[in-house]
Amino acid sequence: MSKAYNRIKWAFLEAMLLRLGFDAKWVTLIMLCVSTFRYHVIRDGKEIGPIVPSRGLRQGDPLSSYLFILCAEGLSALIRKNEHAGLLHGVQASGQMVNFSKSSISFTLNVNEDVKEQFCHILEVNATANHGTYLGLPSFIGRNKKEVFSSIRGRVWQKLYSWSMNLLSGAGKEILLKIVAQAIPNYAMQVYLLPLDLCKELETMMNSFWWGSRRDGRGGIR
Repeated sequence: MSKAYNRIKWAFLEAMLLRLGFDAKWVTLIMLCVSTFRYHVIRDGKEIGPIVPSRGLRQGDPLSSYLFILCAEGLSALIRKNEHAGLLHGVQASGQMVNFSKSSISFTLNVNEDVKEQFCHILEVNATANHGTYLGLPSFIGRNKKEVFSSIRGRVWQKLYSWSMNLLSGAGKEILLKIVAQAIPNYAMQVYLLPLDLCKELETMMNSFWWGSRRDGRGGIR
């Protein structure tokens, strides 16, 4: 989608929350979180603003991803309704637009080249075998899941190694492990089942950091 978070209409979001059965007072609080913010920018050394937006969700806010999923559910419902009615000629409601430059399509091995070419022409997108990453997560998972998620192990190890260079108290180690280190794989775990071998490696690394008696994380009783 083109600028997916920025194009969400607040009226559509509020209507979706109410339609899904959320309490009206709770919806009001959510809309206050979404709509009561202002932007200020610096140009040529001068502050310009406040800039008051009229739509959109703030990227990076942990609440925004859940709200966007609820809006996407509404868009899916509209598509299904129009599909069953035979009226699938475009649905306009949420303010979303397709970003064709970031869109692609994959085919299974038993699809011939002529069919692939026809689909790509109709949908105005290119064919690809790998969609890369989306929101920091891989879009395509092959058989070697451990290799796909190896970056998670690397990120956790890098954090633990940098922390081991400092003299930290037990409370400091606990906070870093629970708030930072464990949060790194948790994001991927919301979507994918991580390999058990990778989970054991992460657990071993965190145990070594927790029980390590020297700055390199080694030594100490496990």
